[in-house]
Amino acid sequence: MKLSSEQTNRDLHSKIRDMNYDFGNIVIGSSLEAMLYAYYNDYKLLYTRLAKPWFNDHFDPDLDLSHLSIDNATKKIVSPNGHKLIGIKKKYLWEKIYFSLSLFGNIIVPSELSSIRISEGQLKAFTDNARMVKIKYKNIFIFDYHNVYGIKTKQQNKSSDLIEVRDWFSVKSGKKHQYDYIDSDDNFVNKIIFYPTKQVNVTNEYKDAVSISYLKSSQLDDYEYSDVSSRFKTLHMMKESGIRGARNGKDQRDKTKYKYYSVKIEFDNRDIIYPTPKQTSLQDNIFFNYDTLDDIMEIGKVIRPNADRII
Repeated sequence: MKLSSEQTNRDLHSKIRDMNYDFGNIVIGSSLEAMLYAYYNDYKLLYTRLAKPWFNDHFDPDLDLSHLSIDNATKKIVSPNGHKLIGIKKKYLWEKIYFSLSLFGNIIVPSELSSIRISEGQLKAFTDNARMVKIKYKNIFIFDYHNVYGIKTKQQNKSSDLIEVRDWFSVKSGKKHQYDYIDSDDNFVNKIIFYPTKQVNVTNEYKDAVSISYLKSSQLDDYEYSDVSSRFKTLHMMKESGIRGARNGKDQRDKTKYKYYSVKIEFDNRDIIYPTPKQTSLQDNIFFNYDTLDDIMEIGKVIRPNADRII
């Protein structure tokens, strides 16, 4: 008797739901730190959310990435106070490592899981469509415990880290200038980063802006540090740096000079990036990893000095 496609799909889903594996050491998380840790140690990886590096995260220009078969090509970025060199975007290495781990079967489920539950030596990974993968493990190394349950933990001392706030602006007048960023000594609008506008049919010469602030939790609801205040300060810093709006005809008193409209920006949205509270596992074979990227890469050079599996 021929089975209907609906019955076939139900049977397939049932088989997938009952899958059992034993992968030994498992890394949970998808940050660059987590993926490099999995890559260097040849561990399997799972994640409940993608943590791709921010578009403006760059490597130090002096960092040697040759052991990963990557040329850390430098680039000059300009501010009103001069220029500095930066290395390649961390996003570039993240994409290469992710592809390499996927190609060699180190990413167990190649998508975001809805949740992960750990109990009695078994890890249960749940997908968005209610499928479940059961995995026996030897050790688990956690870089991101978002939607991860069943671990006995205690919280370390409460973090006193400042909260990063990103305010995004569409530049309506003053899009074209030579600057990549503007620095400030203040935690509020500590830096303005300019990036190519995503406006359709506009060249990369035209830029929008995002301001970066570092605030205490008590300041988040304070009008003095609101998106409105951020817009005013961003606008002021742009004007102080000599950025001008579009041309507005020639100066009637001096025909060799042009007049310009004022800079105009509009607030788009605010992103708040809370620091992750640090946890300590009370279970012998589950470890929370808070190593820095530099620490992981230094250890990785010893574990795997040659990029034998980087594509």
